[in-house]
Amino acid sequence: MRTIKQYILCTFLLGFFAFSSCSLEEEPPYLTSETIYSKPDNAESALNGVYHALADWGTYRYFFPKALNFNSGFYMSRDWQSADLLNLDPLQGNFIVNIVWSGHYNTISRANDVISGVSVDTDDGLIKDVVGQAYFLRAFSYFNLVRLYGDIPLRTEPVNSETLYLPKEDSKVVFDQIISDAKSAITYMNGAKGPGYPEQYAANMLLAKVYMHLATNPDLQSGSADYWQLAYDEAIKVYGKYTLISNYDELFDGRTNENTPESIFEIQFNATIKSDLFRDWSISNYGAFGAWMGLRVNPEVYDRHLAAYPTDTERLGSTFLTEYENTFGGTSSFYPAYNNGIRDGSNYNQSFTLPFKTTIKDKTKTNNISERNTTIYRYGDLLIMLAEISNELNNGQQMGYVTELLARVGLTPRAEYSGGQDSFREAIMEEYNYELLTEGHEWYNNRRRGYQWFMDHVINPHNDYAKKNAQDLIFATAESSVMHLAFPANEISANPNID
Repeated sequence: MRTIKQYILCTFLLGFFAFSSCSLEEEPPYLTSETIYSKPDNAESALNGVYHALADWGTYRYFFPKALNFNSGFYMSRDWQSADLLNLDPLQGNFIVNIVWSGHYNTISRANDVISGVSVDTDDGLIKDVVGQAYFLRAFSYFNLVRLYGDIPLRTEPVNSETLYLPKEDSKVVFDQIISDAKSAITYMNGAKGPGYPEQYAANMLLAKVYMHLATNPDLQSGSADYWQLAYDEAIKVYGKYTLISNYDELFDGRTNENTPESIFEIQFNATIKSDLFRDWSISNYGAFGAWMGLRVNPEVYDRHLAAYPTDTERLGSTFLTEYENTFGGTSSFYPAYNNGIRDGSNYNQSFTLPFKTTIKDKTKTNNISERNTTIYRYGDLLIMLAEISNELNNGQQMGYVTELLARVGLTPRAEYSGGQDSFREAIMEEYNYELLTEGHEWYNNRRRGYQWFMDHVINPHNDYAKKNAQDLIFATAESSVMHLAFPANEISANPNID
């Protein structure tokens, strides 16, 4: 049976030049003739063109994870083009701000072609699954965009000369479309595509995340629905369909961690389409491969995890690296192993902790461009979601989900989980970081509960640390700067309908 890795390999050349420009519609529709979609193989190829767009430079191959992590409030880097992202004051002309925009709209454009060109008026389960996956990817891409940029153009049909340039749409309308697309995805996705492709439960999880976002952002709600209950109704459909793998560390091994029973949705890379991110974020002189060590963890993030779970050796050890034997036979030390935990304001290398999940783990490997997949949704995340949702609904189930999550790493829920609804809320929002750090969720989770939450839990604690170390950055604090990426300059200049 062919897998998605083989399919994407076949469609690689079709999308290779997708990012030559950063305007909203930088290329014609991927496939325009309905006759192209008349056979299942052609429809499958078209769908894999959509997946390729999601695994390209502006999306998960490189720049989108950089945007999420650099602008999350948890990390430091000396990437020259990203200082404005790192201090939470992104500029309209920032290259990453612009290529993330174009990369997602390229994915949406290809999904629109599949949705428009492939008919679901058929008994062919494979065709239905193709269409369902296209709806899922369009909803997923718009969900990324509307949270990152706010009001954005909404395109749901293949582009033509009359619709080349669209104005910004109110975020409420975009969220309504995302919900509609996610529901269509749930209707049509059926698992027919096989290994490497998400099943309909990924769309349930996406919709649960959408409802959670709306529950904590009343200004974005359309109507008076109980969004926490809606989120629970979707998330519980995923519960029990996947399992936690027994060893937390194996999730990030890079050799044995692909498409595990815990994986709900992951981006597939292969020998031709590789992830450049692992070269950038791997640890220098850790192995035979060359690495840029372009991501560091802010010390308060490490300290919070250690203070909350001092015996959480499995997650701490899998998430952070503070000391290692380097290829020269010596020992490289970083915060807090270096200098007994005292940050040295004159030494950049020893002022931050290294992320370990993102490094290449095979010390004998010489190639630093990785075929390793990127996991987007996994079951551990779902358990935290269900715990948070259950706490807001006060349905009595929240402790069970936390207990299930922590049992894998030999822990039990800490005292804060037993201190009432408010205390549980504080603890579960931190649990996302202890379980999922560097996996791409921080940007959204840090902001989902609003500006004041972001200030109190991320910005102010960091700035208190940063004032004590000359190597650190002081974060911006204005709501207009820190809550969204800047609207891309390339779109403003190319689109006459954008003010």
